[in-house]
This record gives sequence, structure tokens and C-alpha cells, in this order.
Amino acid sequence: MSNLTQFLYKSGVPIAAAAGTVDAITVTYAPAIALADQLMVAFVSTGANTITTPTFAPNGLTARTIVKRGGVALVAGDIAASLSISLLEYNSANTRWELLNPALPPNTAVTPGAYTVTSLTVDAQGRLTAASSGTVSLPRNYIGGLGIASAADVTNDITIAVGEARDETDAQDITLASALTKQIDAAWAVGTNAGGMDTGTVASSTSYYIWLILRSDTSVVDALFSLSGTAPTMPTNYDYRRLIAFVRRNGSAAIQPFENQGDVTWYVDGIGDVSDATITNNAFETGTLSCPRHCLAFITAGVSNTTSTNPYSTMYVRAVASVAAVANAQGINSINMGGTTFDYLYGRATIKVDGSSQVEYAVNEATGDATAEIATMGFSMSTRRDP
Repeated sequence: MSNLTQFLYKSGVPIAAAAGTVDAITVTYAPAIALADQLMVAFVSTGANTITTPTFAPNGLTARTIVKRGGVALVAGDIAASLSISLLEYNSANTRWELLNPALPPNTAVTPGAYTVTSLTVDAQGRLTAASSGTVSLPRNYIGGLGIASAADVTNDITIAVGEARDETDAQDITLASALTKQIDAAWAVGTNAGGMDTGTVASSTSYYIWLILRSDTSVVDALFSLSGTAPTMPTNYDYRRLIAFVRRNGSAAIQPFENQGDVTWYVDGIGDVSDATITNNAFETGTLSCPRHCLAFITAGVSNTTSTNPYSTMYVRAVASVAAVANAQGINSINMGGTTFDYLYGRATIKVDGSSQVEYAVNEATGDATAEIATMGFSMSTRRDP
């Protein structure tokens, strides 16, 4: 005995065999029913309905339309095949019958089987009408792998590890399936062990951004070096890009040796970016660091003085355009020298640079003979993770 049959048996809901047609159903209940709101009856079907507006007329009463789910029209097959049981409830306010157990007719539009990364189509009745396997795009800003390392020619070449990233417009996935080596001292050309400069010629003491690029019409993925951290010059037909790394070309016309792990890069030797012997006591000045725009720079900063005796010396570093007063800026050193001449005093800090890779620094010291120094030791490249 089915659950529905048990329910009908225990609740005393009238049930009888249907007559008429599958779309104009009549039933004779004994004893005869009297219509009342929420009256429930059941019948044994003679076949599935073929139209969306079948009617029901028990005991010779006026035929009323059968609907479902609060007034939704039926679809063909909602009243199931012959000998199935349909349960109805009368809605007196709308003079209609509600089908409480609409059937789910076979869906020939969907082939039985397992679907991976499925795309589904559901009709207005809430039924599955189509299914297909496909692919899911990477999440917005996603980047995985794509680390960089020095290549055989450590002076000019870098190798990009395999990986994938979502392009900066969140429109395309870019997948680098094989490691790629690019040359900073040659004009861009497609392929590994080929030139990488987007435009112009490489210069010393200059910063370069590394972009992963995609030509969507051929699915070719490559990379290039650019002075720009926002708008590199793209090769013809390459239409998608993602910023993935940064290198510094040093004063010896070579890529500054580095170690890279995802967003974080450490220089093997720090780069001296600021050496200012003409400071004004407590006056902030601007210094440009060897790191990407808007990154967190890892710095060593200090004060040197070999010409006079100082009772104290303090160096401050802050983000550009900070509203903090000197007393509230980030202190790198706060040292009371007690009247002793000092050579060099330093400390380390992490500081956010602006869109031009700049910070502000100031020195508080007694005699005005100090030299302010800042060396960039590395950085965390936030624009790689969130372009």
C-alpha cells in the first residue's frame, strides 16, 4: 500500500474511479459529496491529461478547472497515467480544483547520465529540461602559480612557472601550460626564449612590470615586460592580460637578483633608494622605492652621521600624503645617543607606497648633519592579487 493510499484510507478522503475523458474528468462518489472550501477528494485516473486546463465534475456538479500550486496551469502529464491516484482540494474562493500531487512526466530532453560542471535549464513549471557538461570560470582576481625565477641568463631573462589567472577585466581565464622564459633586453616576440619588451629598449636603474597576455582567437598565452603597471603596450591581436610580477633593472644593467614566492619578492641584496644628506630637521621629503606601485615595501631605514656629536636621532617613514604629524608617523629609529658620535643606526619596517612607489621620510636630529637612508629589501605585491 503506497503512502498516498494509506493517507486516503486513514483520513476518509472519498476516492472513486474516474470517468469521462482524460481532460474532462467525471467521478461519482457514494455518498455524494457537497462542495465546501478545502474539501479533499481523490480519483483513480484513466490516463494522463493532454491539455493545460482539464476539468473535474464530481457527482454531476459544475465542471471546474484543475490547477496546481495556487493557480498555476497544469502541463500535459501532471495528471498521471492510467490507474494512478490524483488528489484534489476544492478552492471555493476561485471556484477551482487544486491538484495536490502533480506527476513529473518523463523528460526526454535530458539524457540520463552523470554530468560534470553542469549547466541546467529549468522550465516555468520547475522541471529540468536540459543539462550539459561545461567549464567553470576562475573566480574574479584569481591567480595561482605563475611565480618567477631567474633564467640561465640571469642578467636579462626570467622564467615564469606554469599557472593560471583570471584576466583583469574578469572576462577570460588565462592558463600558462608550460614554463615560459622571456628576455628583457629584446623586443617582444611570441614564444619561450624570445624577447619580452613591449616597446622601447631596456634601461638601467628602472622598474618593469611583467604581464601575462592572451590572444583569444588562437588561445596563445605569452608574457611581456612593460614600464607600465596599468596599461602595457599589447602585441597585435593580444586582447587579455593580467599583471603577475615585477623586476628591477639595476645600475649594472642587470635584473636585480631576487627570490619570489607568489605575491612576495625578496631582493638578494637590498637596493639603496634614498641617501639624503641635505635633510631639514623634522621636514618630510619624498623618496621613490624599487618596488611595484601600491605595494607593501619591506625596507631598512636609518640615519648616519660621522661628523658631529648628537644627543639623539629619530627617523620617520610614512605613506605619501599621510595627515599624521611627525609624532604620529611610523618611527624607524628613536635613539638617544647620550652625546656619543654615531656612524649608522637603522631599523626595519613595512610601509605602503603610493601609485608612484613613493613614501615620505623625515629625520629629527640635533645638529643637521645626518644622512637619511632607505634601502628596499623586498615587497608584497598587492596589485598582483587584486588588480
